[in-house]
Amino acid sequence: MEGRYPMELTIADLALAVGKDENYVRQHIRRKHLVARREGRRVLVEESEAAKWAKERGLPFRQTIATLGLDDEIGERAARMTVLALRTPDGTVINLFTLVRHRDRNSLGPWVNVENPNWQREIIGVESSEQVESLELYRLDTTLPECQEIVQNILRSGSLVIADEEICYALEPHPRRHWAYQEHTMNNAELLESPFGGHSAEMTEYWCFDPETQERWLEALHVAGEAASEMAKLLHFPLVLRLDRVGNLVIASAQDAIESEITANHGRNLILRVRGNDWTTPPPGAYSATVWAGHSGDRVVQRSIEISEPETVIGCETDTDLVGLAIYRNGDGQCIDQYEAHLIMSIEMDLVIGGPEVRMNIKTPRKSIKVGTTLGTARETIRVEDSSSSEVDQAIRAKSLSYRAWEKDQSARQAGDLARFAPEEFAEAVAYITNLIWQQSRAEGLIYFADPYFLGDKVSDAEIELLASLLSATRGRPLNILCGKRSKTLRLEYPQPLTGHATVKRFTRPGDGRPAFHDRYVITPAGETLITNSVNGWEKRGVTFSTCSHGVYRAEAEKLWLSPVGGNGNDVLVTEANPW
Repeated sequence: MEGRYPMELTIADLALAVGKDENYVRQHIRRKHLVARREGRRVLVEESEAAKWAKERGLPFRQTIATLGLDDEIGERAARMTVLALRTPDGTVINLFTLVRHRDRNSLGPWVNVENPNWQREIIGVESSEQVESLELYRLDTTLPECQEIVQNILRSGSLVIADEEICYALEPHPRRHWAYQEHTMNNAELLESPFGGHSAEMTEYWCFDPETQERWLEALHVAGEAASEMAKLLHFPLVLRLDRVGNLVIASAQDAIESEITANHGRNLILRVRGNDWTTPPPGAYSATVWAGHSGDRVVQRSIEISEPETVIGCETDTDLVGLAIYRNGDGQCIDQYEAHLIMSIEMDLVIGGPEVRMNIKTPRKSIKVGTTLGTARETIRVEDSSSSEVDQAIRAKSLSYRAWEKDQSARQAGDLARFAPEEFAEAVAYITNLIWQQSRAEGLIYFADPYFLGDKVSDAEIELLASLLSATRGRPLNILCGKRSKTLRLEYPQPLTGHATVKRFTRPGDGRPAFHDRYVITPAGETLITNSVNGWEKRGVTFSTCSHGVYRAEAEKLWLSPVGGNGNDVLVTEANPW
């Protein structure tokens, strides 16, 4: 392109582009076949020189992030440039994130307005902020060469001018290159998801290390809330979650030369499909794949395949509940596509039924299933399962899930933030919670015990036992007990020294006397513990205690407790209810 800022390639970039190793490129530089320059320890080759050298030797020139723009087909890639910017009260506009996505028009369809590119702008005002005046989103649909020229101007000048607006950038000049794969890839939260729906992406990222940019973005999220998050979603990049990327500029190249998928037929045979973007079979020897499948945590298939057909069937001797694939370029071994996904083993739904039988087709498993119904019943809950699963596979899965539940329980117990007790372990549950309260109540501060059905109409022996333990464990510290269900006159014969520090209040809804709150919890000066079941159900259904330090319920408890006795504010009737 005329007047375009020159782009330079490293030896690694150039070796990747021509399908040779780095030593091959170095030898040609030493022999003066290829003009290069040194920048510190790096050796760089100008793009035009690299293109000429590759053409003279008949070398293929693959499109990579660094090399896109060197061959004659670059104009066939459509690009969308999206800029999220922040305007400060003094009028300065700062880049929060810029993403250039480019793709093959033929495989993915063109973005609009690529022939006559014009910037589009959206603005949301931000109130009550001393750092942020507004958030602004700019979007341009154009060709890749045009976007490349814009990026080079940004790197050279540190700004982007759109109409009369100048957006300021603070970028490191040398990019970092990495890959972003499809959604659900490897269940690895550290990997970025691809900004393209059905393809992985090769990413070139210019980093910003200005701390003020991140602070202003956090301020915008705080004051603008959902509006800022919704605008950020238009980037197709998880900027709200990845604060380390704020201020960066990213170029994402869709790996759309091929499309691939893996499916499981009746949860057994795996079917791998790979095709070119023009619906043809990829060239023989160009790609290979690794395919895997799992069942109940075990890897039941792990196989390497040379891709020579558009469809490959891989036999499997057991059911599968997880499938995955990775596609590699044989020229350089680069993984260009990978993902894994869990299969649905069963599905539960509500249906309105008008006959004795209904036939339905579901995607997994791919077959028709007959479901019997009861005549005269207007509504049924139906469970659809893969009846072809063997009894052994089903038994293995049930045992595996049971083990996983036990493993998670043991991990939580070791961490000390969760404890579970079966119905027959009532005494142990009482000992656990009262000991926890005793340990955490040595510091100054109120203690709250909240249970909407505690000390209700019929007080059980279990409740009396727990109440006695609570009174004993909290002696010398204020204990506030929040109940919810209106009870009859209740008197417990406890000595005043044991009860003098405790107060019981009931919080009910006017009219029906039902509890005005729902959750069960204990709050101490050191933290809070959530309780899964009311005390009167511990002996029937068991109970689980989960401790945390976030103060989720403290504000609720304090608000309820401060409501005036006898008052009827906020639809809550408060009654003093000491049972002694």
